Amino acid sequence: MARQEGFSIVSILTALLLTSILMAGAFKMLSTQTKAYNQQDLAMAMEQNLRVALDQLGDALRSAGAAAPETNLATWVPWVPGFDDNPHVTSSPVTLSVARCTSFPVAVLTAPAAAGALTLTVDSGVPGKTLAELLDEDTRRLIAIDDVENAHLTLVGSASLGIDTDPNSAGAQGLSRGYPTGTPICRVDVTTYGIVPDGGGTVLFRDINQGGGPEPFADSIFDLQVTPIVAGKRYEISLSGRSDHADPMTGAPLQRTLKSVVLVRNAA
Repeated sequence: MARQEGFSIVSILTALLLTSILMAGAFKMLSTQTKAYNQQDLAMAMEQNLRVALDQLGDALRSAGAAAPETNLATWVPWVPGFDDNPHVTSSPVTLSVARCTSFPVAVLTAPAAAGALTLTVDSGVPGKTLAELLDEDTRRLIAIDDVENAHLTLVGSASLGIDTDPNSAGAQGLSRGYPTGTPICRVDVTTYGIVPDGGGTVLFRDINQGGGPEPFADSIFDLQVTPIVAGKRYEISLSGRSDHADPMTGAPLQRTLKSVVLVRNAA
């Protein structure tokens, strides 16, 4: 009878041990690669969040002063305490406030306005919105006529606006010059940016200073710095943020800081 050859118990156990070692190594390498991919995804999401926030802050700062008054800002914008320069930066806490015209006309002259006029005949510049929804005599009272002349609103009617072009003088003052039919009118808004606590973390907020209070603008931002290089003309903005989840490699959130130098477009 021919003798049958087979695997010994020792050889089988040895093979199983080697296979286990190889599989453990493969699983470890796969786990490390997965963590590295997840880390990369976290980093990309965090940096994208920072870049979007930094770009929008830069755009706001770049257009500071567009059609806004250049002097006596505390009188022109009394509803924003301490707003006496544009852009306005505070240090404790760090905030950035910017006054600029709306990117669209909120009203349009429907009849010529003569020099010295205290009333403008207008129509809403936004389809589906009434003048009362766009303007008031409080936090939405500052306008720019044709981007050249500022005025406070003393009355908002259904088709007319009462104005005062010099709130520093007693009594209402009229237009310094005449304007034709079709002249656009924008609203000058002041927007403030800063950092506030939110749900155990911090967020970059935006407050349009019209009574609604601060609203989250970008999540997971924990530091904002605005440094004047040439006051009123050139600034460095620095934003620091963290990832939404812990880094799978270290167990702690990732952190990054991005910076941008911004030239104020409307600087004299």
